[in-house]
Amino acid sequence: MKFTIGLAICGIVVSAMMPANADAQWSAKVTSSGAHKSALNRARGGRAAAKGGIPNGYTGRATIGGKKVWGWYTKPTRRYAHGALGDTVEGGGLAVRVGSKRYDLTLPKTQVFEDLAPRIADLNRDGIADIITIRTNLSGGAAIAVYTISGGKLKQLAATKPIGRANRWLNIAGIADFTGDGRPDIVSVVKPHIQGTLELHQLKGSKLRRTARAKGLSNHIYKSTELRLSAIADVNGDGVLDIIVPSFGQQRLVAYSLRGKIKKLFDVALSSPLNSPIGVARSKGKPVFVFRDRAGKLIAVSN
Repeated sequence: MKFTIGLAICGIVVSAMMPANADAQWSAKVTSSGAHKSALNRARGGRAAAKGGIPNGYTGRATIGGKKVWGWYTKPTRRYAHGALGDTVEGGGLAVRVGSKRYDLTLPKTQVFEDLAPRIADLNRDGIADIITIRTNLSGGAAIAVYTISGGKLKQLAATKPIGRANRWLNIAGIADFTGDGRPDIVSVVKPHIQGTLELHQLKGSKLRRTARAKGLSNHIYKSTELRLSAIADVNGDGVLDIIVPSFGQQRLVAYSLRGKIKKLFDVALSSPLNSPIGVARSKGKPVFVFRDRAGKLIAVSN
């Protein structure tokens, strides 16, 4: 039996190399396990404040091509009054540091970064860091925008279209290889406060192409600064990572396989809505999903 455990973008990822029975009955139970508490603490950790950044913002970090990369939002602005993340201060700029070299980008006044920390990955496997952000058009709403370093500057690599109207947002749920093709994909929930829709995007050249959708999900509570209501793990034991997100209203926990045709792997009712990041523990070679509910109880979802 072999395990690979590592830190995932937007959460904790656990990959189990032994098969799991995804069809077995999954259920939610109150737990007091020390291992479960540790898993939740790991999911809650890793948020380093960005010096000179936006209020409530923190630093995204990764190692790409053997180089340490940091990213954070700069130039706080109140030019967009949505306030979905607890205040009306958003990022007007982006800073990225690779080793000792810093790169800066300033948005036009028609846009903001409606986000708390950029995510860093290598989406096209070229060895250069890609910076994945939530960028909002003041009249058109949020979009996924990916930047990379080219010619000594931060430049846009790809972006989705804005949702279509102001005060409409999306939250990135995870960045990992969800399809088994060896390249990281981006999973987001569009309009998580209005019957959210999960979407999978893959980078194809200079475009982000949507290849899967599922409705009725939400990985954010309006006005909260906690963006990590999701997890990544291999639920069905096929060697490919799956996405785990709450339903709209956070009253159920749902897992999807995005390999080939989208498939629901489990859908578990909760006695009280989920109200924290989701940690991933393991038991007998299978993932266990751990979180606090709105009543403050520590809950484990397992089979």
